[in-house]
Amino acid sequence: NPDEYAINKKYAFKLFNTKIEEANDFTAIFLPWFIDPQTIWKISLTDLEKKEILETLDDREKELYYKYHVLLEQLIWRKYNIINKCNNNPDIFAQENPTNEEEAFALSGLGFFALEAKRYYADKIKQGIKGYLYRICGNAIKFNEDKEGPYEIFKKPERGKKYALGADTGYGKGLDYSDIVILDEGLEVCATYHCNTIEPNDFMDEILRMGYYYNTAKINPETTGPGNGIINAIKRNYPGSAIWLWEKFDSIEKRRKTTSIGFDATHRSVSVLNLALQWHINRKILILNSAELVKQINLYQLDILTGRGYAPYNEHDDMIRSLGLALLALEQQGVTNYIKPSYSPSIIIPSYPNIEQEDAWAY
Repeated sequence: NPDEYAINKKYAFKLFNTKIEEANDFTAIFLPWFIDPQTIWKISLTDLEKKEILETLDDREKELYYKYHVLLEQLIWRKYNIINKCNNNPDIFAQENPTNEEEAFALSGLGFFALEAKRYYADKIKQGIKGYLYRICGNAIKFNEDKEGPYEIFKKPERGKKYALGADTGYGKGLDYSDIVILDEGLEVCATYHCNTIEPNDFMDEILRMGYYYNTAKINPETTGPGNGIINAIKRNYPGSAIWLWEKFDSIEKRRKTTSIGFDATHRSVSVLNLALQWHINRKILILNSAELVKQINLYQLDILTGRGYAPYNEHDDMIRSLGLALLALEQQGVTNYIKPSYSPSIIIPSYPNIEQEDAWAY
């Protein structure tokens, strides 16, 4: 049972991590594949052959050789097995022969994002500055450092730079998170907001403060669920030109386009948004910085029956959604040099097979 296997593996992962944090009585021991004496190509290599192999290593093989001190004979064994037993897919090999804890606990075959991309972003995490944003006067916003704050700033706003804000509103009450992600025109995450106690009306103020702080960023709030209740307040308190407009076909007259404020999350629109995120993340185009965002990406799963992404039980994907919303808003800021939108000027996605043009619109 894949679901039962995934739950058990996720539980083991939490148990392993809590031991690392000295929260249980187990001793955490991880054994990588290359300590097994059987994982070696049993043919002696000459010095010339070793030199030639070193010159042809790819990035992952270099990491294994220099960081983990894997022998060249073991790298040959690994490549042989990838080609002949893993359908030439390094991710399949890593699931069965993990190098580190992250690979060992990646939910086998069900990850929505590529394992290589998750490994890449795990090594790029930065420590931001935690704190709060305060309104000084009018729309003038100040950041105050506080290690308990829900904001995490990686890059402060720069004069003249364009920013985009994606916001996913939760109900709060200690369970449902509200999240904000700020993207700059270089596709770097400059700031995040992550809190599960704030109520929707109060979260609206945080969206406005973050938007004004980052040069009146283009705001793209999700309008489904609790997000629906804050749209009118955002319209009254933020410049209309700086709010993302959703262009879509009319549900009755499909040739006619209509516009609305914010992102209406339907099964179809979220699927297309997730494909855009998958495309950017798997190609390592974005600069993510945030440990919480990378964690959510690492845990985000693929439903093999529907092809949709989802967060495992008791985990969250609110920051992933906010990242996708910021991507859409960035495109309306005129930042399109990194990818050519294929279907409409209001969604950033490349050409995907088996997706017709109408799938780029919400119904």
